Amino acid sequence: MSKVITPFTKRKASGLSLLYLGLQRSYRHQRMAFRLYQALAQREVLPDKQKLWLILARNAEKSAATYAIRLLCLDAKLPQDLNHWSDRICYWLLLKCKPEWVITWVEWQQHKDARLFLQLWKQLLQQPSIWISHE
Repeated sequence: MSKVITPFTKRKASGLSLLYLGLQRSYRHQRMAFRLYQALAQREVLPDKQKLWLILARNAEKSAATYAIRLLCLDAKLPQDLNHWSDRICYWLLLKCKPEWVITWVEWQQHKDARLFLQLWKQLLQQPSIWISHE
């Protein structure tokens, strides 16, 4: 049975549920980056720049696949692409922005995700007992 973890879970989140949440969030961000880079490649007129956008899209897709594998190995549910209204609005707005802003947004999301995983790692080292599932 797949575990669905949301930030609105009523009980105190264990380290493992925070890991699920972080992996789901990173997966969603990489899928959004993939879709953004694909859209930028489609509207690019210069062939060299189009190739660059496609390379970035392929790398984002590979990263999303890595997160998907990790989630499936943990028996956690994969989030849907652009499932939430805020994701759709964000995607639409980013497509209206300059490409430099899209790259900046993707990098910002990656830094936020990396910071979360570093916090989880620190938590694991300080309190290993919170990583034991009590379900």
